[in-house]
Order: sequence, then structure tokens, then C-alpha cells
Amino acid sequence: MQAFKCTRRIKLYIREQVVDAIENCLDEGERKIIRTRFGIDDGIPKTLIEIEVRFGVDREQVREIEKKVRTYLKEHC
Repeated sequence: MQAFKCTRRIKLYIREQVVDAIENCLDEGERKIIRTRFGIDDGIPKTLIEIEVRFGVDREQVREIEKKVRTYLKEHC
């Protein structure tokens, strides 16, 4: 049971760090894309194709936004 609690705390901490990165390094449109892509709001991650259709952006744009978040996390966490 203790291991479960630790794992849950770690997951919550990582989620907080990712959400913080999203809020600090992306503009509003990029935030919506990433939150939708990874299912942050509804728990259901979307495919690149679903993101393309919903937001009218191509896959490469989504990858660049994802890269921006990863870079922020590497530099600040």
C-alpha cells in the first residue's frame, strides 16, 4: 500500500510539473493543443490526426509545441 501511495504522489508531482511548464512556456492556443493532445483536462489523449482536424494545425506544428514543453521541463525541472 505504501508503494502505491508513493507512486501516486510521484505521478501527481510529474503532472503538476508538466501543467506548470505548459502554463509558463506556451501561448493560449498552444496550451489548448497540448492539453487536448495529452488528455490533461478529460483524461483522454488525442492522436495527431485528431489534433489536426480539431485545431487546423499540421503534425509538425504539434511536434514543435511538444518539443517546446520538453525543452522547458529539461531546463526548469
